[in-house]
Amino acid sequence: MNKIFGPFYGGRAAVGMLAVRVVFGVGIILHGWDKVVNGGPFHWADGPGPLGDIPHPLQGLATITEIGGGLAMILGLLTPLAMLGLMIAMAVAFWKGHRGEPYVSLARPLNPWTYELVAHYGLLAFGLLLAGPGTLSLDYFFFGRRARPSATMPVP
Repeated sequence: MNKIFGPFYGGRAAVGMLAVRVVFGVGIILHGWDKVVNGGPFHWADGPGPLGDIPHPLQGLATITEIGGGLAMILGLLTPLAMLGLMIAMAVAFWKGHRGEPYVSLARPLNPWTYELVAHYGLLAFGLLLAGPGTLSLDYFFFGRRARPSATMPVP
């Protein structure tokens, strides 16, 4: 299991990773829930615009990935798999529709097609994929406690 999860960081790093996981996890859940509320999980991208040609099954998969991946992020459960799914979803979101301005600017009318949000979520998922969820996670509870002592790394 250590090859899949790597080391579990403890101490202050685990607390910081928990805070990041909760804040960004809630954000990505709300990002997915917006799809459920606005058009339904299989029809949120229907119509004209850059996202209009996404097949309905892939729209549903994106919704499930964002809600499920956000919940997994908060809990620190199956983190490598969940973060890989979120990275793919954010890469597709960037490729299909969020290729406009890089960041939101208050100097001009807001452009919804910026890549700021998908870049943040995608890079955060990449970071958690590499670093793992820390010792304050269900992954550590289920997979890390039985690992050899070097699998948990305290932070000075």
